[in-house]
Amino acid sequence: MADKFSLTPIRNILFISDLHFGSTLAPAKRHRLDDGGYYDPSPLQRWLNRCWDDVTGDWFPWLTSDAPTEIIICGDAIDGVHHRATQLITTSIKDQITLAKAMLQPLVEKVERVWVVRGTAAHTGEAGQAEEHLAWELGAQINEETGTSSFVELNREVEGLLIHVTHHVSPASPHTETSALQRELNTEAIEYPDAGYERPNLQVRGHRHRFNYVKTVGNRAIMPLPAWQLKTNWFMSKKPMTVPQIGAVVVKLFEDGWYLPMERIHLPKQAKIYRDGTGRKRGKARKK
Repeated sequence: MADKFSLTPIRNILFISDLHFGSTLAPAKRHRLDDGGYYDPSPLQRWLNRCWDDVTGDWFPWLTSDAPTEIIICGDAIDGVHHRATQLITTSIKDQITLAKAMLQPLVEKVERVWVVRGTAAHTGEAGQAEEHLAWELGAQINEETGTSSFVELNREVEGLLIHVTHHVSPASPHTETSALQRELNTEAIEYPDAGYERPNLQVRGHRHRFNYVKTVGNRAIMPLPAWQLKTNWFMSKKPMTVPQIGAVVVKLFEDGWYLPMERIHLPKQAKIYRDGTGRKRGKARKK
């Protein structure tokens, strides 16, 4: 992995977000835990692993083999210990970071550079301390303003395209999500010129676990990313009818600020439908 900006011009950026490694509903390989035991992936995780292999092992290399590429990880790389959750492989942050590095390292070795943006404090600790440690382990680019290996917000300019990346964006239901994204674009259109800031062409966000792309006639756009976590108990209590979107986005870069976002998204199969004539008759209570 290169570490100098001047080595090669970047033509592809892989955006990947909300990995939530450490969750029992996120990808995981068989791995050793702190006490010496081993964790074996569940059937749901094996499906997620197949999605991971498709996106990172097949689709991404095929799509980006023509030119140099970098990765931007857009927050919540681990699940952490949060909300009194029980759907965790382990509550050891060290083990979660170790798993995240093991899953991401083969991907990182294929690219020129990697950037890490911090996610939610509930998942990755105050001041993004878990993601800062992971970013250092992955050899991520340094934030020259703070000396850290991760960013709260990242302004990345490539080939005349200015991209603003941060994790959070207002959550929304499917029928209102584009309205929330338009509000974000409108806020930037008002605030940035007044402050004398250089305006981004593309805003990239994580957090909401859903892909979308909203663009204005003035060539300003916002793009929330898909995730790598299925619906947790907490998520089911909030949005039970929302279908998880598992995947990533590659932005292909051309001259003069032109770009093309290309998404790869997998959807989980529907939960089993119990029809008349299926199941078993009610009988005596099972003995323990």
